[in-house]
Amino acid sequence: MNELTIGRPYITETEGKARLCSMITGEQAPYEMWFEVDASYKPYLCTERADAFVLALLFYCLKHGYNIQSETAVSKQLYYKLTFEYIPTLGNHTEVFQPFQILAPLTSEKLSSAGAVGTGVSGGVDSFFSILKHLNMNPEMADYELTHLTFFNTGSHGDFGGEEARKLFIERQKRAQQLADELKLPLISVDTNISEFIQMPFLPTFSIRNLSAVLALQKLFARYYFSSGEPVFCFHLDATDNATYDL
Repeated sequence: MNELTIGRPYITETEGKARLCSMITGEQAPYEMWFEVDASYKPYLCTERADAFVLALLFYCLKHGYNIQSETAVSKQLYYKLTFEYIPTLGNHTEVFQPFQILAPLTSEKLSSAGAVGTGVSGGVDSFFSILKHLNMNPEMADYELTHLTFFNTGSHGDFGGEEARKLFIERQKRAQQLADELKLPLISVDTNISEFIQMPFLPTFSIRNLSAVLALQKLFARYYFSSGEPVFCFHLDATDNATYDL
């Protein structure tokens, strides 16, 4: 079976931005994959784990049958959930996807976290529900109260990435900032070039693509809420829309 290798993550910084990067190698030319944030969030970018890049490549490998090889450790909990549940479920019970292996050193060592609690702010009904549900909570639930909002360029502004998608991301970010200001919460914007690499439609892959950006900042977040697009009683495997099975 063919294989993609995730190189050891590293951080670069330029013009007030910081990037978590990894060189992805395989049959194609080496590709520098990155997640970019404001430089103030540089301390929270996670070079100690390959988790973000594993998720970024997950659906690409499900589609093409490539194994993932990582030079850096993967969190044991993530490895377990993907290897024993997510990958075999989709790979064995859909016609579009096929199982693959994640070959990496594993670790259960806990990373220090700033304790942030986040969720996305797209401006839609789903995200507003998650936001309002986690504001002004009872004092005993204070550690579940939202502290940050996020806005990602992981495919919702253009399935396959590129400059037009990035322009739309920057334009829509202004609205997200207005909403964050009104709610008096900081907004973290994450740009990335994962869409340009995987070249897949967003709808069948959106939750994992978004969560790859969250795990790029896993030294910031203690909790992250992701709005479900479908109620649980509609659960079914549909390779064209991952809202139907991602609870």
